[in-house]
Amino acid sequence: MAERKKIIPTKKPPVKRSPIARKPSMLKTKTPISEKKIIFGTAFLVLIIMVMIHLSGCLNELKAEKIARSYIKCREFGIHMPTLYPINGIDVSIHQGQMNWKLLKEVSSDDIKIDFAFIKASEGRTRVDPFFKYNWEQAEKYGFIRGAYHFFLPNKSGKEQAALFLKTANLEDGDLTAVCDIEITGGADQETLNLNLAEWLDAVEKATGKKPLIYSSKKFYEKYLREEFSDYPLWIAHFNVPGLELESGSKWHFWQHNDKGRVKGIKKNLDFNVFNGSMEELDQLRI
Repeated sequence: MAERKKIIPTKKPPVKRSPIARKPSMLKTKTPISEKKIIFGTAFLVLIIMVMIHLSGCLNELKAEKIARSYIKCREFGIHMPTLYPINGIDVSIHQGQMNWKLLKEVSSDDIKIDFAFIKASEGRTRVDPFFKYNWEQAEKYGFIRGAYHFFLPNKSGKEQAALFLKTANLEDGDLTAVCDIEITGGADQETLNLNLAEWLDAVEKATGKKPLIYSSKKFYEKYLREEFSDYPLWIAHFNVPGLELESGSKWHFWQHNDKGRVKGIKKNLDFNVFNGSMEELDQLRI
């Protein structure tokens, strides 16, 4: 039998495949932001900012116009005075020193004159205003409706502060009701403030027979005093606004609207106030 030859299969070389050409749409690439889009976005942002600035300017102009309509320029007093309130007054303390009350009685501007004056008498438990006695007597001499106020320290005894005020002021018939000036906490918490202030108000009302006024800034009153002392007549300080309105809707009686009043012949600036009512209503706040 003839021997067969072994047939060894030969390996075929690998077939080289040419790479598949991909279309551009098949490639995952980030599309760059075009220069036009950048320019457009920047221009749009600038436009928004310009519109906001313009609107802000318009609002400020409207506010200024509203204030201008609510006030009248008084050259003799160096400030604009509210036009809706015919009864005007000032308040003074050690900062003004001895006032020239004769001059204050004679000065007027556009039929606006000074009708009443609040004078600082005392502060805390021990301090007496060194000019109080002089200003108090002179205010009466020249026919002003006068009132005395005490600068209250909420972290000190209300009874002791009331005693000092009553001893210093010695209020008489015809004087405006006493005023408690409270505009700082002095580090006292709300409970302590309420307790000491209530002591002062109660003691003074018992001694004078008249509910005292509370003086404070609008912000301080709304934050610390409104809830517990809203039944007291109010004297509120609030500057450079068209009018005075309390968020709580409480009625105010006196409004300190400016602290930069001037009268020729008097060196220091004066705080100017108006009364919210008629002369008959003002008389109801007198002792």
